Amino acid sequence: MHISSPKVLPSTVDGPDMNRDDLEPPFKWSAKRLGHADAYRIAATPPFDTLPRCLLPRVHQLENPPLMHYGYVVLPKFLLAYAEEHGLMVMFRKTVYSSDEEDKDEQDEEDKDKEEVDDNPNNEYRGPKISPCNRTATMAAAVHHMAEQHGMKFPHTSLVVRYLLQRKACVVVGMYNNYNLLPRDIPSDEYIARMGELLRSNDQPKWHLDAIDWRWEP
Repeated sequence: MHISSPKVLPSTVDGPDMNRDDLEPPFKWSAKRLGHADAYRIAATPPFDTLPRCLLPRVHQLENPPLMHYGYVVLPKFLLAYAEEHGLMVMFRKTVYSSDEEDKDEQDEEDKDKEEVDDNPNNEYRGPKISPCNRTATMAAAVHHMAEQHGMKFPHTSLVVRYLLQRKACVVVGMYNNYNLLPRDIPSDEYIARMGELLRSNDQPKWHLDAIDWRWEP
């Protein structure tokens, strides 16, 4: 990930005198490599109101901190329903096959008079072809559509939809992250508050740990 080095940090980052001695890995560096067993403990950690400064990436450090998102927690079904309503569904190009038995009966009825199946010489039932929904891309399309419909233009690094380690059933709609803290990467307070309303969030935005990039890495 690209590391930015802003001279002025947003107010959502701890001040230089803030004491964070009580932090546990991965919210501070540790020589121990964290595994899946640690994820359960970490998942119980509440999000931060302000970002600990030790989670700011620095150019010359040996390992970079986990990816943290400042944003709103949203249920995927809300964004997926919005996307479907507005024709924003993003589908994978790869074809998959259903294994539903009811579909099998319908397919057998349709194909009972066919003697050959070109791409299936053994005539094995593989179910009707379907193009599965790319959920993450669809949710991102929904979020960007909301912003555009209300005349808001966000930085290209903003409005990222990612799954959370701390709340796996939810996603975070990130306004920005700890690797993009230059002034050009930070939306206005007005835009951030407006997105919270559009996302129907009752909470203030907080710093959330990414579900994939949650460890310190070289």
